[in-house]
Amino acid sequence: MQDFFDTFLLQASVFNMYASKVSGCMSFTVYKINDYRDLGIAVKGNREKLRLSKTEQMFDLTKVDEQDLTVEIKKFSSGSQGYYCECVFEGELLDTWTPASGTVTIKIVEDNSNASETENIYKMNILLKNIVLKNDSGIILVIDRMEFENVTVGWSPG
Repeated sequence: MQDFFDTFLLQASVFNMYASKVSGCMSFTVYKINDYRDLGIAVKGNREKLRLSKTEQMFDLTKVDEQDLTVEIKKFSSGSQGYYCECVFEGELLDTWTPASGTVTIKIVEDNSNASETENIYKMNILLKNIVLKNDSGIILVIDRMEFENVTVGWSPG
């Protein structure tokens, strides 16, 4: 039986107090980093494999391939700058929580702005609900609800 003290309800407000806004890149990686730059949450996915469109779609994390869609929380020593969408990361990764369950609702809100041969830039909304994440030590984090709105993705760092 899981020890009560090993389960934490992670309030969305922890990720709403940010030095930086919600950011994104790639097919899609959408992320937030806290003020201390030692904790980040990311939603990563593949637009084509998920067949995303301007129609809102809900995905159950227990039923989708983690290569197509995943939610993760990362703990850094400090200096998480550059981890998600830049080529240089100078911090140290201390821990990772990966999804055990929950739903992710995704909608493309603006498509093909500034499309090129190598990039297909677009904007998306993501809603996380009842996300349960676990690390290798068995510590569980729970996110009741978190929203990412009008995030620009589809560009490649470098």
